[in-house]
Amino acid sequence: MEIAKLKKAIQQPDVAADYLWHRAFSLFGHDHYKRFIVLGRPRIGSTWLISLLDSHPNIYARGEIFLRLNGRDYRDILNKAFCKQPPNVKAVGFKIFYLQPYDDKNCGIWPELIEMQQLHVIHLKRRNILQTLLSKKISQQTKISKATKGNQLKDIQKRKVELSYEDYLQDIRGRKVEFTYEELVTEFKTLTSLEAEFDNKFRSHPILTIYYEDLVSRLNPEIEKITNFLGLPFYNPKSEYIKLNPENLSTLIANYESLKREFSGTEWSHFFEEE
Repeated sequence: MEIAKLKKAIQQPDVAADYLWHRAFSLFGHDHYKRFIVLGRPRIGSTWLISLLDSHPNIYARGEIFLRLNGRDYRDILNKAFCKQPPNVKAVGFKIFYLQPYDDKNCGIWPELIEMQQLHVIHLKRRNILQTLLSKKISQQTKISKATKGNQLKDIQKRKVELSYEDYLQDIRGRKVEFTYEELVTEFKTLTSLEAEFDNKFRSHPILTIYYEDLVSRLNPEIEKITNFLGLPFYNPKSEYIKLNPENLSTLIANYESLKREFSGTEWSHFFEEE
């Protein structure tokens, strides 16, 4: 098993570095670091936030390690995530979405995390839920989930896409979507309920709510909130990721005006306000 992992790692330099790094410190490192999770839902900037945190010299931040178990024991994954670390690492964490793992929602990971009273929870939210749903629907339609500053686009299966970022942005028609009033109401209620449910689940933990909109408008102060929360010095954050759909809602939602009229006077009307 270990030989097979090593062969696979050698074929992928980034995997090799990660593999060897963990092997080197799994026995001789330390475990006196803060443990944290970035809690949230898809399409709220979590990949961006994880990359910003991981650029800090004292933070080791990973992605969706509980996306799917594929027959693995969740405890093994958790133990490997919170294994011994090099001396410079003072905080270790990963992101996890409300309904993960998608192939075994009752595996026990959530009770385990809730039992970890010193687990620090960074609850990432987006004030405008409509923006989240728009991003999700466009991603499903285009099969593109992220973009980097090097104009590299990646699809949902994390393969490169033969399309430049500039061409992607120009293809407005290919990214326009529609919603029904009923589906939006259902999604608004579901996502709002999940946010409240998980705030309650972790109410006895150290918890910090961060909004995507604030990260975009005032990045350094928001990252400083997180580093203070983790007891670490501020470090200028860096990330290779860029926003996939920077246009206004009215540009990308084909039936935006009719939806805005339907939601006028409802508790959700503010989602249709544009600057």
